[in-house]
Amino acid sequence: MKNILKSALLILVICGLASCTVTEPQTDGYLDVTANNLSGDWMLETWNNGLPAGEDVSVYIRFVRKGSRYEMYSNVGSMEFVRQTGPFVILEDEELGYIIKGSYDNTLNEEWNHKYIVSLTADRMVWTAYDDLTDVCVYVRHDIPEEITSAFPEIEED
Repeated sequence: MKNILKSALLILVICGLASCTVTEPQTDGYLDVTANNLSGDWMLETWNNGLPAGEDVSVYIRFVRKGSRYEMYSNVGSMEFVRQTGPFVILEDEELGYIIKGSYDNTLNEEWNHKYIVSLTADRMVWTAYDDLTDVCVYVRHDIPEEITSAFPEIEED
């Protein structure tokens, strides 16, 4: 009888182990917010909590990994595009995640209006103002049109 119970227990254990499958850890598609992962061109898709960007409001941002610099081309409040450049910094907060902040070259290093909490996937990033969680902008990967960038002089590399 002992042998039958041992055999039955052994069969149960083997069946239990056989039914277990090794699963790969799931990833949610979000990336660490680093200068390398931000690097490239982005276009504003929505702003002010869902208003679509369009002809009247266009914003393009190019993040340059080397030197942690950005170039922003926008026509917000203007008929013509304006280019702003400067450095950016990425911070990590234990509670909020990644935060980006920056300053403008042409205004004696005046800081951006907000610091932004950033979530990032390969082709989409969401910026939420650190001090106003209702201020949300969504950017998508998109080349900056040549007609916009060519209207400005080349940026000299250090």
